[in-house]
Amino acid sequence: MMGRKRGFINEKGELAIPMQYDDASQFFNGMARVAVDGKNGYINYKGEWLIEPIYIFADDFIDGLARVSKDGKFGFINRNGEASIPLQYDDARNFAEGLAAVKQNKTWGFIDAKGNIKIPVQYDDALFFHNGIARVSDGKKNFYIDELNKWVKDEERHEEELEMKERQPKVERE
Repeated sequence: MMGRKRGFINEKGELAIPMQYDDASQFFNGMARVAVDGKNGYINYKGEWLIEPIYIFADDFIDGLARVSKDGKFGFINRNGEASIPLQYDDARNFAEGLAAVKQNKTWGFIDAKGNIKIPVQYDDALFFHNGIARVSDGKKNFYIDELNKWVKDEERHEEELEMKERQPKVERE
């Protein structure tokens, strides 16, 4: 597929937006992320630019925010293309459960949707929150924290719990 352009078809299978994009995501809430000449932006159903293609990296919108990168920095924009959270981070992960992991000066922490630091930038690595916990690393070991930055359990214990859960027999009722 390399070198092939992408476009969009309508519900009848007819070409609605010409094959002109290097990359494209599906439409969601009236917008699709597309790439042209290595830059990402967002279009509407007519193929009109809603947000001009200025980002080296752009993600789909989650809860009204999209993770983007430009000039080597990451941040989050709203559906109007405004930087809700300035492009000031060395890396960032998408929001999950109201928090996003962000990297500054080689360490990770978590921000809320307003850009407030909720968990200080102190970890060597940090992943998404899921079921109220996120895996982080202090450089020596991986462990899980809650949204208040309290230790919950070691990674080994978490893996054991998942394994035990998978082994439990399923009971079907009639």
